[in-house]
Amino acid sequence: MATTDVVRSSLQHIDSILYHIDHLDSPNERIEKMIYRLRILKVFVLSARKLGYKPSLRSFLVKLENIVGRLADQIHTFRFDSNASVVDFVHKFGAELLILFGGMDKWFAILADSKRRPTDSLATDEVLELISCFLEYLPPLDGPCLFSYHIRLPQTVQVLEDQMAFLRSHVLFAKQINNVEPPEDLLARVGDIAVDAAYLLHLRALFAVHYIKYDEILSKSSVLVQKLKPSDPQVCKIYIDLLMSTSKSSSTRFDPADQETDNKSLVPMTDILRHLISQLWEVLALHTSSVIGSMKDQLLELYGGIRSLRKLFLQQLQQQKRIDMTIKEQLVAVVGNAGVFIFSLYQKTQPDLGLLQVVLEEIHIIMRELGENDLQLPELNIPSTTHLSFVEFLMERLMEVMTSNLVPTTVSSSTQTILDELASLRSLLGERIEVGDHVWEVAYRIEGLINDLEVGHLPDSFITSFESITKDIRNIKTEIEVKRANLGEIKVVKEEVALTHSFVQQPQAPPLIKEVVGLIDEANSITNRLKRGTEKLQIVAIVGMPGIGKTTLGEKVYNDRPVELHFSVCALTTVSQTFDKMRVLRDLLKQVDPEKYSKLSSNDTVNDVADKLRRSLKGKRYLIFLDDVWEAKVWESLKESFPDDSRGSRIMMTSRHHDAFPPQMLDDKPHEVQPLSNSQSVDLLRHELFSDEGWTNEVGDLWMQIAKLCHGLPLSIVIVAGVLKSTQPEKWEEILDSLMSSGATTLYERCRNTLELSYRHLPEHLKPCFLYLARFQEDQQVSVRRLLQLWMAEGFVRKAEMKKRRSNVAEEYLKDLLGRSLVLAAGKKSLGQVKTCRIHDLVHEFCLQKAKDEQFLHFLEGGLDELLSFNAPWNLRRLCIQSDVKDFNKSKVFCPRVCSLHLKHIKPEQWRLDISDMIHAWKLLRVLDLEHIDLDGLPSEIGLLVRLAYLAIRGFWKEMPPTIGTLSNLETFIMNHKGDPISMPDSFWNLQKLKHFYTTLSFFMGGILPVENLDSSSALNELDRICGVIFPHDGSVERVMRKFPNIRKLKCTFYNDSYRENLQVTFPDFLNQLESLHMFGQNHRLPSKTRFDLCLPENLKKLTLTAFNLSARSLSCIGKLPNLEVLKFDTVHFPEDSWRMEEEEFPKLRILKLHDGIQWWSSGCDDQLGCLEKLELHRCHNLKEMPSCLECAPMLQMIEVVNCAENVAQMVKDIEKVQVFNGNSDLKIMIL
Repeated sequence: MATTDVVRSSLQHIDSILYHIDHLDSPNERIEKMIYRLRILKVFVLSARKLGYKPSLRSFLVKLENIVGRLADQIHTFRFDSNASVVDFVHKFGAELLILFGGMDKWFAILADSKRRPTDSLATDEVLELISCFLEYLPPLDGPCLFSYHIRLPQTVQVLEDQMAFLRSHVLFAKQINNVEPPEDLLARVGDIAVDAAYLLHLRALFAVHYIKYDEILSKSSVLVQKLKPSDPQVCKIYIDLLMSTSKSSSTRFDPADQETDNKSLVPMTDILRHLISQLWEVLALHTSSVIGSMKDQLLELYGGIRSLRKLFLQQLQQQKRIDMTIKEQLVAVVGNAGVFIFSLYQKTQPDLGLLQVVLEEIHIIMRELGENDLQLPELNIPSTTHLSFVEFLMERLMEVMTSNLVPTTVSSSTQTILDELASLRSLLGERIEVGDHVWEVAYRIEGLINDLEVGHLPDSFITSFESITKDIRNIKTEIEVKRANLGEIKVVKEEVALTHSFVQQPQAPPLIKEVVGLIDEANSITNRLKRGTEKLQIVAIVGMPGIGKTTLGEKVYNDRPVELHFSVCALTTVSQTFDKMRVLRDLLKQVDPEKYSKLSSNDTVNDVADKLRRSLKGKRYLIFLDDVWEAKVWESLKESFPDDSRGSRIMMTSRHHDAFPPQMLDDKPHEVQPLSNSQSVDLLRHELFSDEGWTNEVGDLWMQIAKLCHGLPLSIVIVAGVLKSTQPEKWEEILDSLMSSGATTLYERCRNTLELSYRHLPEHLKPCFLYLARFQEDQQVSVRRLLQLWMAEGFVRKAEMKKRRSNVAEEYLKDLLGRSLVLAAGKKSLGQVKTCRIHDLVHEFCLQKAKDEQFLHFLEGGLDELLSFNAPWNLRRLCIQSDVKDFNKSKVFCPRVCSLHLKHIKPEQWRLDISDMIHAWKLLRVLDLEHIDLDGLPSEIGLLVRLAYLAIRGFWKEMPPTIGTLSNLETFIMNHKGDPISMPDSFWNLQKLKHFYTTLSFFMGGILPVENLDSSSALNELDRICGVIFPHDGSVERVMRKFPNIRKLKCTFYNDSYRENLQVTFPDFLNQLESLHMFGQNHRLPSKTRFDLCLPENLKKLTLTAFNLSARSLSCIGKLPNLEVLKFDTVHFPEDSWRMEEEEFPKLRILKLHDGIQWWSSGCDDQLGCLEKLELHRCHNLKEMPSCLECAPMLQMIEVVNCAENVAQMVKDIEKVQVFNGNSDLKIMIL
C-alpha cells in the first residue's frame, strides 16, 4: 500500500472511531481519555504524511494503520452499557494506543526539528486542516489538571491559540481570495509552525500519563509563541507575503450570483482585523522609537479606524446584509494594505506614510458606503460638568510639578505664566457666563503638558505648546470680559455664594435607623404577620414602587425589639437586580453563624456555603430579611438553605414586582406600601428639615407646599430636605417653582426630577464625588475608607486649607452627601463612625445615567466583540471594565489618556492577568484598581506608572519589584496577596507620599518591611495607616517604627522563633499619634509558658489583640491606658486563665469583646466599666465567672453572646435582670 493510501486509510479509521464514540449516550472519563489520544494520533498522521517516504517512518505509519483499522472494525461489537464493558474496551485497545504514543514521541521530535524542503511541504488545505485540528483539540491544554501546578501555561496557550488562529485566517483568506496555492517556500514555513504546534499537543497528552514534565510543555509553548511573533523576520515576511497577495490581486474574486458563499469567504477577515488591532496595539504601547513617536497620532487614527471597520463589518455579516461587490473588493484591498503597513513597522525600514494615508482614506470610504456617516475615530468628548473644579485640579497639579523640580529650566517661566493665567481664569469661571467648550479644549491641552512633564516625555514642540496655550487662555478671558460688559446692569451671580443666612444648616450624617413617619400602622401589621399564623415556614411580602419606603418599612420591623425577641436568629441582606447567590449566602451566614463564616475559604463553593447556612438555621426559629428581590427565581435558588422545621420561621421580602414572590409560600397577599398622605409628607419633611421648632416661623410655609409636591414619596421628601437645608430660605420659592413646572406625570418621573433638582444644587466640588459612586454596583455596601482614598487619588478633594488633613476634608464631603440623603449610611464602626455606605437603587440608577451623560465615567462590559467594538474618546479619563480576563487580553483596548482604570471579572475564573505589556499602554494612570482580578505577579514595568496615586492588586507573588519605589505619587497601596509573606524592597522607603499601606495579614501572611539599609533610608512622614506588616522580634522593630512617626492606625504581627519565656513588645513614645492598634501574636507557634510583655502608647483609643499569651504586666498596662475606648481580646490567653480588673482601670472603655481564652473574670470594685456600652462574648466555652460591675454599668446598651456555653448565657441573663431592676429596660441581649 502506498504511503498516501496508508495515511488516507488511517485518517478514515480514526474519524470513524471518533464518530462512533462521540455519539455514545454516556461517555465516561476512560472513554474521554481514549478520544483525546485518538485525536493526537490524527494530528500526528496529518503532520507526517509528506515525509512518509522515509522507510522507518512509513513502517511506523503502517503499524498505526493496522491498529486503528482493527479498532474501527471491532468497535461496533462493543456495547458501552456498563462500566465493565468500558473497562473491557479500554483494556483491549488502550495498551496498544499507549505503545503508539511511545513511538510517536520520537517521530514528533524528528518532525518538529527537521526543516522541510519545499517539495515536502504540505498543501494549503493540509496546512489548514492541521492548524484546525490543533485549535479544535487545544482546550485540554488549559484544563483544570494544570492549574494545580502553575498558572502561566494557560495564558501562554491562550496567546498561542490566538496566533495560530490568526495564521490560519491569513492562509485561508489568501487562498479564498486568490483561488491559488501560496508559494511552496511560504507553505513550508507555515507547515513547520503547524507541526511544532502539533508536537505541543502530543506533549500535553504525554503529560496526562506522567511521561513528561510540566516545565517542558511550558518551555516549548513559549518558544512557539516567540516563533509566531512578527518581531521574528521570517514570521513578519510570511504575513506580508500573504497580505500582499490579497491586496495586489486585480482579478474579480467574488461571484455576484453566490451571495452566501461570498459572505462566508469574508468571515476570516474579522480575525485578520483583530490580528491587525493586536499588532498595532503592540506598536503603540511597546515601541519607543522616534519614528513611531512622530507618527503616533496617525497610528491612533488607524487603530480607531480598524476597530470601527471590524465592528461595522461584523454587524453586516451577523445581520446577513448584502455587501456590494465593489465594497468587497475595497475591503480586501484595505485589509491587505493596512496589514502590509502594520507589519512593515516591525522591519528596519522607513514606514511608507503614503500607504498609511491611502489606507485611512480607504477606511473612510468603506465606512460611508456601509452606512456610517463617517469613520468613528476617537475624538474629544466634552463633559457637562462645570469647568471650575477641573481648572482648580489642574492648578494644583501644575504647582506640584513645579515644586517637584520636574519642569525644565527652558520652560519654567512659561509654566509659571500658565499658572498665573489659570488663576486669573479661575476667578472669572466662578461667574455664570457661558463660555462654550473652549475652556475644556484648552484645559485638556494643559493636562497633556502636565502629563508629559510627569512622565518625562518632552516633544520638540513643547515650548510652542506653552506659548499657544497662554495665548488661548488670554483669548478666553477676553471673551468672558466682553460678555460681562454686555450684561450691563444685570447682576452677575457667583456660583459659590457664601450661605450666611442663619437657617442654612451644616450637613449632618443621618442615623443608620431613620425615623419612620407614616408607617407605624403598616409596621405593626407586618410585625403581627411575622409573629402569628402557622408554624410552617412562610414568606411575608412587601411590594411597592421605587422610593416609596419598602426598605425603610422592612428595616423598621426587622429592628423592632419584640420581633428580635420572638426569633432566635435574625439576618438580612440586599439581593438587588443582579443576583449574586454567593454574596447573599455569605452575608446571611456571617450574621447567623459568625464562627462558621470565619472558617470559609476560597475553596468553598456556593453549595458548600448554602449547606453551612442550612445547618446553622436547622432547628431554630429564624427571621431572614431579603430586601430588593427582583425575580421569583431568587427564592428557587435560595430555598434549600432555609429549613422548615415547623418552628414559626419567616422570610420577609421586599420587591417592586408582585410576581417576585412564590405564591405557595406567602402567608397572605403581599403588603403594598402606599404613598404618604399630605399631612404625613409634611411631618416627614418637618422631621428631616428642622432641628427644632424654632425655625418654622422664620421660613414660612413654603416648605409645606414643597412637601405636598413630593406626592407622598419618602425618597423624594428626604432628597428635597437635603436641598432645602443647604439653600437660603429666600431661594425656596425657586425650588417650589421648579417642582411645579417639572411636567412629570408619574411618581417615578417626579422622583427622578427631584434627584435632578438635588444634583443641580450640589456644590461643584461634590458633583464628581457623587458621580463616582456610579462605578460601584447597585446596593453594594462601599467601604468609606476606600471611597475617600479613591476620591483623593482622583483629585476630587481640594487642597486643604488651614493645615487640615485632606482625609478630613474628604470626610466632610461624605458627611455633606449623607446629609443630603444622596448617600446612605450602611454600617458603622465600633465607635459609631460610618464604616460603609450605599446609595438607594433609584439614586444609583440616576447616578449611573448622569455619569454616562456627562462623560464622567465610561463603562465597558461584555465579551470580546463588545470590547473590540469600543472606540474611546481621546480624552477619556475613567474607565470601568467588567469582562473575562482572557477577553480583555485579546481585546487590546488602548486608551492612552485614561487616568483611572478599574477591572473586574464577569465571573470568577482561574486565569491570572499579566499586566507587563498593558502598563505601557496606560502610563498616565492615577488609579489602578485590580483588586478583583488575580495577577500573575507584579512586573518591574509597574515603575513606569509614575503618576499612580492609588494601586490595588491581588495575586500570587513573594516579593515586590524594586521599581515600586519609583511611584513617587503613590498614596494608597493595597496588596491582597495569596501565599507566603511578601518582602518589600529597600526602595519601599522612597514612597514619600504614601498614606495608606495594606497587605493581607494572618498568622502566616503579611508584608515584611525592609530593614537592611534603614539608617540611609527616608522616613515616610505621610504614612497614616498600615495594615498587614510583619515585625521580627528583634532590635530592628523600633528602627522600623521610626520610619512612620505619624502613624495613626497599625495592624501588625510579631514573628518570633527564639522561644523565650517572656517576650517584650514596646511601642516607642514618639508614636504619639497612634490611635488604633491591632496585633497578631504567635501563640499557636510558641510554648504555652511564653508570655508577651506589652508596653503601649497612652494615646490608644482602640486595641485588638489576637493570639497572644499575655502577662500580668501587660494586663495592667492595658487597663491603665487613659484614652482606651475599644478593647478586643481574640483568642488571648490570660495568666492562669484569670483576669481581675483593678480599681480605676478602663476609665473610658465603651466596647469590650472577649473571644475564648478566659475562665475567671472579676473586678476590684462595682463602679468599674462606667462607660461600657457593649459587651461581646464569643466562644467563651470555659468562662465560669463574670464581674459584678456589669450589673451596675450605667451606660450598658447591649450584650452579645455567640457560641458560648449555657452557663455563660445564664450569667448574662442574670446581669440583665439586675440591669432591668436598676431601670435599664432598654438593655439588648443577643444570644446566638
